[in-house]
Amino acid sequence: MSGTQPPDDRDDERTIDLRPPEEGSATAKLGPQELESADPNEQTIEEPRPGGVKALESLGSDVRRGFVANGWDRSSLAALTGIAAMLAVGAVFVVMAKLVAPNFGAGKSPLWILARVGVAGLGALGIPIERGGVGTPILPLGALLLVGWFLSWATKRVVETSGALTLRERLIEGMRVALPFSLACLIAALVFRVRDRDPSLGADPFLALILGFVWGALFGAIGGLRAAGVPPEAERGPLLESRPHLRDGLRCAKTMIGALLLLSAVTVVAAIALKLALGGPPPISPAEAAAFILAVAFFLPNLVLGAAALALGGPLGALARTIDGTRLISEVSLLGWDAPRPGAYVYLLLFVPIAAFAYGGYHARRDGASAQVEVLGVAAGVVGLAMLFLVWISSVQVGRAFLGRGNYLVAAAEPFPAAVLGVIAAAAFGALGWWIADHSVAIGRAQR
Repeated sequence: MSGTQPPDDRDDERTIDLRPPEEGSATAKLGPQELESADPNEQTIEEPRPGGVKALESLGSDVRRGFVANGWDRSSLAALTGIAAMLAVGAVFVVMAKLVAPNFGAGKSPLWILARVGVAGLGALGIPIERGGVGTPILPLGALLLVGWFLSWATKRVVETSGALTLRERLIEGMRVALPFSLACLIAALVFRVRDRDPSLGADPFLALILGFVWGALFGAIGGLRAAGVPPEAERGPLLESRPHLRDGLRCAKTMIGALLLLSAVTVVAAIALKLALGGPPPISPAEAAAFILAVAFFLPNLVLGAAALALGGPLGALARTIDGTRLISEVSLLGWDAPRPGAYVYLLLFVPIAAFAYGGYHARRDGASAQVEVLGVAAGVVGLAMLFLVWISSVQVGRAFLGRGNYLVAAAEPFPAAVLGVIAAAAFGALGWWIADHSVAIGRAQR
């Protein structure tokens, strides 16, 4: 029929829209296969993307890149070297306990031994070993120096590859090891605890963090200064160059302290050897003798500093207190400084500071120093401060954590008398050495 209109394709529900999809629509994100099977009446829902996870991954990558780029990975390896040395020292202490008491650790698990290794290693850094909130500091300086040597050696290797050139840069780069080392000490103090006793035995975590940072900064700075590849002019700062008297005084103090410690070490070793020779073979087993040798090696610097303080005239004593309150006090002083005088042969120790400080003054004068009062004044002040610090840290204190409730043992010199007498002796005998140097030059000129 001529009046019939043809069907309109727009009214057919089966008509497919062949226009390209708009950008950003759900259909635009489908591939060819998905388009063929797509239902136009079905609404496509896009799954949410895990934005929080991606943000955390990005943050972790940035932190890791910054950690490596700033050299913290190398500093952390140096700190771990120090921790490994600390645990090795702790293992030696456990071996010493086994040599003295053969039944120590018999039938125990490796974790039982490892806990004591960690506690002993932390104690070697001077961190108080506490039980029930009562701490006992023991600082075997020989063990500390051994750990410090490994830490400074590892730090030196790090600084050598860091590109630091000036003295300040090397110091900062070396001291960076203090942060990871202190954190490692904190973790070790929290992990290594003897829990088979009530209360438990372990290192003080807070002081582990503090002392770990102190020793890490000290030995890290030493490692930075030991690093190679630095121009010689970077070794001298403007302060020392503009003040030659200060520079000469510091050199003189270094010579005096080194000579004093060297002569004191010779005296201690000679005294031990003489005691063993005159007293005959001690009634101990070979295992106990080996433990004694290890103990002397770890505590030899403590004995040396005690002998140096005694040679200066300061009091050196021991205090023991038992559970019933009785005390045993034994203290001596060459000058009678609030203590009884020892035997006559002990006064030979007076020659140690005389020789050491006279040599320091003599060497300073022969090395070109000219201002006697300024140079010896600086040297005497530095010697006093050094003795105050060294004698203070060399004291041995053993208390409740090891000896039981009520027991306390102290074997130490007095820091303040040693510092005061060190200043006086350094000034007086340094002037003597200075005078000897002047007169030896005058005599040499007269003989020509």
